[in-house]
Amino acid sequence: MTTILAIVPARSGSKGYPGKNMALLGPDKEGKRKPLVRWPYDVLGEVAETGHVVVRHLSTDSQDLADLWPKVNRPEKLRPPELARDGSTAEDVIRYELEFFRNGYFDTTEVLWFQPTSPLVNAQDILAMIKVLDQDTYPDRTGPGDSGLGAVHYGRERAVIAVTPAVHPLQWGMYRHEDGTVENPLHELGTGQRQEQPAAYYPIGVFLATVEYVLAHGTAVVPGLTKSVVVPRERAVDIDTEDDLLVAEAYLRNSKGESRD
Repeated sequence: MTTILAIVPARSGSKGYPGKNMALLGPDKEGKRKPLVRWPYDVLGEVAETGHVVVRHLSTDSQDLADLWPKVNRPEKLRPPELARDGSTAEDVIRYELEFFRNGYFDTTEVLWFQPTSPLVNAQDILAMIKVLDQDTYPDRTGPGDSGLGAVHYGRERAVIAVTPAVHPLQWGMYRHEDGTVENPLHELGTGQRQEQPAAYYPIGVFLATVEYVLAHGTAVVPGLTKSVVVPRERAVDIDTEDDLLVAEAYLRNSKGESRD
C-alpha cells in the first residue's frame, strides 16, 4: 500500500513576514481562527479519512511552532539550524526528513510537500494530485541507489505540482533594473490580445512526488515527468504578507456567504 510522507515545512526565520506560520487565519469549517501551521494538518487528516495512508510530519526548527500541532503528531526532533536558513532548499529538507523516516520507521513511497503558506488548498485538491500520480505507470527497473536511502526503482520517477492560473500571459512580464529601465525577456513569444495568448500558470506550495523522483530530480520540474493539478485562485492564495492574509480571510468569508466588512 502506498504510504505518503506529508511534510509540512514551517521554519521560524521568515524575514518578509516575521512569525507568519503562527499567524491566525479563519474562519475554518468550525468557524474558528487557527494558526497557518495547523491548516495543512487538518486538511491531511481529511485525506487520511478517505483511506490513504498519510503520515503527517511537521518539519520545523521552532518548538513554539511544534507545540501548535496536536501532541500525538508533534515532531520527535526539530529541524537542525543549517536546514532552516534563508538558503535552505525544499530538496535539502525533504532528503533529510526522508532519511530519518526510512531509517527504521516506515518505507514511504511518496512525498507530499505542503506549505502552511498555502492554507486554502483543500483535501479535494490533494486527492486530485494523488489520483494523477497513481494513474501514471511507467516500466519499472530496479537498481542500487546512490543516496544512502536504499534501492531506486527507475521508471517510477513522477511528480505532480499544484498550479493556479496566472492573471496575465507570461510574455507580458518585465524585469525592472535599478536605473528604472525595463526589459521584457519573453517578448519573442509575441504580444497581442490576452485572449490570444497561451494560458499561463504559476505553482503554489504543494508538491507530490515518488521517492524515486525526489532522489533523481529534487523538486525541479522535469518535462514529461512532472504533471499538474489546477487549483482555482480562491484556494491558491500564497501568504507572504499581512495583506495576503486579509485576502485569504476574504475568500474564506465569501465562501461561507459572510460579509467582508
